[in-house]
Amino acid sequence: MTMPHKQLLCDGLVLSAAFRQIYDEACDADGLLFGAVQQRTVKVISDTVSDQSARESTAVLQYIHVAHSPWHDHMGTVDPAALAQLSADHSPMRLIGWFSSRLNSSFRASVRETAIHSSLVEWHRANGGGEGGLVFGIMSGCHSDAGHIMTQDFRAFMGSGSADMTSPTNALPTIFRNLGRSTQFEFSAFEPSCSAPNDLPRMDERSAHPLDAYVETAIVQLEADAVGCSDLMQQVSVEHAELAQLQARIEEQHKILREITPTKPTTPL
Repeated sequence: MTMPHKQLLCDGLVLSAAFRQIYDEACDADGLLFGAVQQRTVKVISDTVSDQSARESTAVLQYIHVAHSPWHDHMGTVDPAALAQLSADHSPMRLIGWFSSRLNSSFRASVRETAIHSSLVEWHRANGGGEGGLVFGIMSGCHSDAGHIMTQDFRAFMGSGSADMTSPTNALPTIFRNLGRSTQFEFSAFEPSCSAPNDLPRMDERSAHPLDAYVETAIVQLEADAVGCSDLMQQVSVEHAELAQLQARIEEQHKILREITPTKPTTPL
């Protein structure tokens, strides 16, 4: 039986990277969510059973793939070949859902988005999808008349339960690892039944994030560029000094030439 996730964990770096890619798009965008699923057993307090436990599923968002090629058609039917290729490209991360980005719109799945989600869930089930079902994320916000983005927000949804996982209508609490506590409570308050953030599982700070390698490579490249720029500036300074010495020598030669060159008398007219 497939039960919905209890919450979604996300790193702020992942969201920022996706926002940057979406901002560069000329129109609304969508894509796939990749990550992992955490399982834990919790005790359930009941008046009738003294010792009872239940399994909870948590989706961990590790990478947001902003699609630059179609993976579904205009009717909302997904392309199995494209999904299989994208899933293989992002292994060992697993597909945990998808997202849609649109400005100046409500946080509610449209008819077309519901069709896409339903088709994706069916494909996921047919290809051995794991626990927890699939997450549907909406990135929305508003912009000024001049086109400047004023706000950008993210909300996650899922199906209502094992009987209906194809309609993403239930809000999924979203917890970010590197945002302040006020924001944590804001996202948790999106689902009134959600427990306090301190009671929710956390992403392991010591574990390597899939984007860490890209960040380290970028830092190494920046440091190399800085060293190269410093060497270039030093070379330019040396050449400026040599040029100044050459100009001084030329001026000195001009002075000597003026001293040894006789001045012709001026013949009055």
